[in-house]
Amino acid sequence: MSKHNPLAFQDEINLAEYVYALVRWKWLVVLIVGLALAGASVYNRCVPPSYIASASFFIPIEAGGTSSASAGYIRLLGVDGGSISSYIGILSSSHRIQELIADDLYPEFKLPQDRIIGLLKLGKNLKLTNNGNSYNLTYENSNPAMTVKVIESYTKNLILMNQYYNISPQKEIIVVLDKAKLPRSPTKPRRVFNLAIAGIGSLGGSILLILLGQAIVSMRSWYKDSVQELPK
Repeated sequence: MSKHNPLAFQDEINLAEYVYALVRWKWLVVLIVGLALAGASVYNRCVPPSYIASASFFIPIEAGGTSSASAGYIRLLGVDGGSISSYIGILSSSHRIQELIADDLYPEFKLPQDRIIGLLKLGKNLKLTNNGNSYNLTYENSNPAMTVKVIESYTKNLILMNQYYNISPQKEIIVVLDKAKLPRSPTKPRRVFNLAIAGIGSLGGSILLILLGQAIVSMRSWYKDSVQELPK
């Protein structure tokens, strides 16, 4: 006569128990997903939008070298050699270019230079990437019009600084290929992406939570049955 095997019995009903648990706790899944989507919606509404404008420019071949008169200023900028590309690279993060941008935007803020630089986060949000002899300049801000103004000020002051310090014999040190355009839609927050992540993550997490709870219940039941089957 075969004895009752709790383990074998458990294996037979295991899948059915888990499916039943998901059906029985479906309201919990709906609740968790609903709360996650509501939280993502609140986040999308509370986070200020962020816009990015960009412009691209290149260095003419004639402007590839620096003049001898500018050697002292080049060294002050921390650039070794007479490369215009090196000069532009170091200038993009220099405090001087930020001050000039702040001066241009003074009518918008009526604040000291350092306050304007801090509010605009020029050191963080103004980025220049080098693609060989061409450059891509981007700036991120919550005000779409301000993104264009900052980039236009940067390119203008880059040319003016070259003319003032005589960095290159060529006065037009850069040629703008693509001017900055007013961004129409924000890059942050990514509303659809945030809702999708919240929905998928909460759905998967709630299902995993229910399955884990059912696994604990099943293990307790199996242990209880196993103890009862032991010979006394």
